Amino acid sequence: MSRLAFISGGDRGIGFSIAVALGIRGWRMTIASPERDRGIQAAEMLTAKGVGVEFIELDVRDSDSIVGARRHVDSIGGELQLLVNCAGITVPRDQQKSVESLRRVCEVNFMGAYALTRELLPCLIAGSPSRITNVSSGFGSLGEIHRTLPDGGRRSDAIAYGISKAALNATTAYLAAELTGTGVTVVAVDPGSASTDFNGFRGEYPADYAAAVVVDYSVDRGESVSGGFFDQNGRVPW
Repeated sequence: MSRLAFISGGDRGIGFSIAVALGIRGWRMTIASPERDRGIQAAEMLTAKGVGVEFIELDVRDSDSIVGARRHVDSIGGELQLLVNCAGITVPRDQQKSVESLRRVCEVNFMGAYALTRELLPCLIAGSPSRITNVSSGFGSLGEIHRTLPDGGRRSDAIAYGISKAALNATTAYLAAELTGTGVTVVAVDPGSASTDFNGFRGEYPADYAAAVVVDYSVDRGESVSGGFFDQNGRVPW
């Protein structure tokens, strides 16, 4: 039987490209999104590419919806080899500093990913050796917070988004330590500046290139990367 992956935010952008890349390798998967019509369309596109896929409607901000994700995995066997937390949002730069923006962005990018991971953890342990991949961002690197962006702005301008990803990175390290010896490894991956609707198609390279970075650390790397934060060039400073 082929290995099973669960991808939140798998209906678009990098998440969809990750699903394509895993499908080419023979994985079957569930893609999840709060946008039902778009998710169904994405699943149909993946099926046309020969990928074994199912779609479920999932809002990572809603506890009942997250429980539904666990029930879905249980219904198809209960063993999971890969969870990719790719669902994410941001807000315009001029809204990044408000408390409400921070709350809204962290609710999806950090708390949503954490809640989904906790709910699906028994399935990942049952399917071990398995991997949790948190799709992060260079904006979450405190060591590179002063880096200048191509448009002349600074990473520190995106404070709500950056804090949400820094929290996700911290979660990666804590979970990796907690899960030592269970067969479940955890990694945070910055896929880089991909051109998708998330950033208004202003990225530096195609989504499939970014997806390849995520799949590399999700599938090809071993336990040595567990608990770390990486991009296409290797380890990223916290």
